[in-house]
Amino acid sequence: LLSKLPLAIAGAEGDPAVVLLNRSFGAYRALVAADAEWLSTRVASALAARATLELPESDRWIKQVSGATGLSIELLQQIVERLDAGAFSGTALEAVVALLDWL
Repeated sequence: LLSKLPLAIAGAEGDPAVVLLNRSFGAYRALVAADAEWLSTRVASALAARATLELPESDRWIKQVSGATGLSIELLQQIVERLDAGAFSGTALEAVVALLDWL
C-alpha cells in the first residue's frame, strides 16, 4: 500500500502523501480523540517506510506512475516485463488477446 502514496514533486508546497494521510478516516478519528501526536507519528512512520522502497535508478519512474495511478509497483513491473518481451506486439486484436490471457 505504501507504493500507492503520491510522491512529492520538486518545488511543490508540501508532500501530497502527507495531505492524503491527514485526510484519511484514521486521521479524522485521531483528531476527534484529540490524539494529534499519534497522527503525526503514524504519518511520519508511513513516509519513512515509503522511503525504504528501493528500486534501481532506471526504474524510479515507476514510483511516480504507481503513485499517480494507484497501481502497485509489482503490477507495473509485470506490465513492463510483458512489453519488453513483445507480448503486446502485433495487431490490436493480438495485443488485446495477449492482455486478456495475462489477466
